[in-house]
Amino acid sequence: AAYVYRFSGLEWVYSAKLYGSGSMTAGWFGATVAVSDGTVVVGAYKEKPFWGNGGSAYLFREIDTTWAQVARLADPNAYGNNYFGRSVTASGGRVLVGAYNALRTGTATSFSFTPPATSSYTLTLATIGTGSGSVTKLPNQATYVSGTVVTLTATPAINSTFTGWS
Repeated sequence: AAYVYRFSGLEWVYSAKLYGSGSMTAGWFGATVAVSDGTVVVGAYKEKPFWGNGGSAYLFREIDTTWAQVARLADPNAYGNNYFGRSVTASGGRVLVGAYNALRTGTATSFSFTPPATSSYTLTLATIGTGSGSVTKLPNQATYVSGTVVTLTATPAINSTFTGWS
């Protein structure tokens, strides 16, 4: 398995445990991992999609709040014992998967993917009523990407009362 953690602004919080659809116990799923543009790539270089240790690589994305497998990549040469997925990397819409025993010389195969669109949001704070005080946000940013955890702290002024959020 591969485990996903998200930084909340204060600490790392467990988010998900990823499994590949065809991964098996002896497939070494999770031995190599890469992250780029909201996509997680997980290698399983001892998986047996054909024969021998051909290997695979899996792509995952967070859709709404759930992590989902969006692709399973296999060695296009399909030779046994290639160890496809022994190394993985991703950047700018491309995934590179290494197969260090392919044709006994080693190869790397490149795949393209479309990074998910990132949505950004503005958090607007306003006070209602006659009291005064302040509201702070952590992290304090102009915009936030979807999924960012923001902590709000209300501090009422002297002789004012904080009654809740709406």
